Amino acid sequence: MIELAGPAANGARGHVGLTIDAPVAAVTAFKEKFNKRFNYLPDHNGIKGYTGMYLVKYVTEKNKKFDSKAFADAAHGLTVDPKDEPGILMTRPGTRTAISTAKVSSRKSSMANRRS
Repeated sequence: MIELAGPAANGARGHVGLTIDAPVAAVTAFKEKFNKRFNYLPDHNGIKGYTGMYLVKYVTEKNKKFDSKAFADAAHGLTVDPKDEPGILMTRPGTRTAISTAKVSSRKSSMANRRS
């Protein structure tokens, strides 16, 4: 995906340190539920999509409304622990599960400037 985005991805941060075979009870439960419904095993994209939707749920409930600006402000640098929102599934010891929207916003602005 980064290769397809080219220069528009400059400043984006992220990694895929996820596996559906992680020895985490919540991940195992997700894998089994997904496989039962769709008849194939999800990959890291399934985990990211599932977790992403629970991030939206968590932030929206925290804000008590859905407003894109309020969402971005609340999600910027946010750490969500699975004990607070079980749909997040897992954290890696010594790290934080976080999303940063600042880079997304600045990347959109720089893309708009290039089109002008």
